[in-house]
Amino acid sequence: MSNLKAKDILLTGASGAIGMATARRLVQKNYNLHLPIRNQQHLQSLIQNIDRQKVHVYDYPFELENRELCSKVVNDFFVSASTPFGLICNAGNYGVFGPFVKTNLKEWINAIETNFFSHVTMIHAFCQRVMEKNIQDARIIVLSGAGIGNNDDYSGITSYSTSKAAIIHLVEALASELMPLGIMINAIAPGAVRSGMTDQAFKAGSLAPRYAEAAKACIDNGGVSPDLTAEMIDYLLSDETKYLTGRLLSARFDLPKLRHELQKTIGNTSLYKLRRIDNELFKRVQNT
Repeated sequence: MSNLKAKDILLTGASGAIGMATARRLVQKNYNLHLPIRNQQHLQSLIQNIDRQKVHVYDYPFELENRELCSKVVNDFFVSASTPFGLICNAGNYGVFGPFVKTNLKEWINAIETNFFSHVTMIHAFCQRVMEKNIQDARIIVLSGAGIGNNDDYSGITSYSTSKAAIIHLVEALASELMPLGIMINAIAPGAVRSGMTDQAFKAGSLAPRYAEAAKACIDNGGVSPDLTAEMIDYLLSDETKYLTGRLLSARFDLPKLRHELQKTIGNTSLYKLRRIDNELFKRVQNT
């Protein structure tokens, strides 16, 4: 039997559909989970059928809107965790619905603050603590949600989709900085998972009609299983992906290819990145 300590993971958004699926899977894989939860009433449904001894729930409610609290959660994680290893940024909300030109700009900017800068704050604090403790292997995983990776119409939810696109670009931009520190950072597009946020989008109706229509389709067909995202998260925490970083990965489509062709497929290419114009194409454009 291995004497290695179980690794500790800080998981936000644990009371949602993806968060619950992820918590169940990671506890089964012997990770210790640290869960900041907004609604403590969701705790019982969250910990049902999982090993309660491997779950640490913070004794104060987590508010994504409060950046000081975002820093506190990370700092407390490094105090309580015996083997700090991973940060999974899964929390988020839709912010404001409605046409951009009719939106209260202050509310729109506040939504960006919540869905982008809160995660930036946690990522920054996490990286600083990793450096201070000289941890040689650490992982950051961000859930992209809407805003990148598919051809849906995001009119009516522009603050949310813009913040998600921004966080994905940050993931790619940070990768080369963080890799020498032993920190791998990746993002996951979970697909149309049925959740409380799906119901919110449907109820938005005429404020975001095309996205509400997509939400209704998700409700009608049951949506993508959140277990696919949990499986991808588990894979990105494994030793097999120790050097995979700066990528946006689809929970629905990319895992089989990654498992069988990781080194051959990825290498130093721009596959699974945001860039569409590579160096070779850019040279051809310049020469025209």
